[in-house]
Amino acid sequence: MRARKLPSETEMPSVREFLLPQRAYLLSYRDQALPARRIALDDSRASFDGAEDVEVRHACQLRLLGLIGEALQVVEDVGTIGSAMMTGIPGLPFYVAATVYRSSDVNNFFAGTHKRDPSYFMRLCGYRFEGFEMAEFFAFEPAFSQAELGAFAAAEEATAKLVAEHLATLAGEWEHYRRFFHAYKHGALLANPDDMQMVEEDEAETELGGLIAWRRRAPSADIGSHSLAPLGEIADHVESVGRLALSMAQFIIDTRLGIFDGLDFKDDGSVSPRPMSVSPWQFWMRRGDVGTETIRLLAARNIVIDEHR
Repeated sequence: MRARKLPSETEMPSVREFLLPQRAYLLSYRDQALPARRIALDDSRASFDGAEDVEVRHACQLRLLGLIGEALQVVEDVGTIGSAMMTGIPGLPFYVAATVYRSSDVNNFFAGTHKRDPSYFMRLCGYRFEGFEMAEFFAFEPAFSQAELGAFAAAEEATAKLVAEHLATLAGEWEHYRRFFHAYKHGALLANPDDMQMVEEDEAETELGGLIAWRRRAPSADIGSHSLAPLGEIADHVESVGRLALSMAQFIIDTRLGIFDGLDFKDDGSVSPRPMSVSPWQFWMRRGDVGTETIRLLAARNIVIDEHR
């Protein structure tokens, strides 16, 4: 395979206005925000688990709301970063949109997940750039053989497939829990079961269980969202959602940072691809989605395959 002519240096994004600020944003999220999110999720889970001896039922619910809030915060991060990378603000580097809160960005990112084709997810993962495949954009020493290029492409497709599935899962969880997340963010707007009762159609009153969030901006008291499962089940599920979102955010950040390993920044402000002996990109996929020969070829070039984030 013969590499296409690469863009000239004048066509590369500005080092000072685009590339370096974006790298700084990615590093700050990876090294500061992600560890803080993990600790917050751990702490909120420990707080909920410590509520077993709490006699006031609403106190247990509020601790669960805290766990939901910390888990959904990471899901919101994924939506914010993904939207900024794929849509952003025209004419500006993606980190600008990632630092501006616009709730519609997150909702729109997740709402369109099921309609997008594999190329969208390859670009999100950093495998495509301005019409170039990354295996073409950078020079590798020794160069990829035809078989290795085929293995690289197969791994990209398998990764895009898994990322699409995980994002579809996060989209469903965002839709289900985002009103609880907003209830957490806006003053713990959770209904106290001691102050409410559920009335069935036959007017029989039943004890209020699970979680019920008040609807925000409603002209009168109204239910915004509810989940009637046992609190422990909700906690286990929502924690798993948070863990998946952490893995997704980590993967997207790592693949984007890998691009910078293949760029040579000059003192005069210019930038160009530089030869690499080892691929900086990782693949997140099920080994069953590619053949054993693909696995062998990738391993021979020290390309990381991550199945268990």
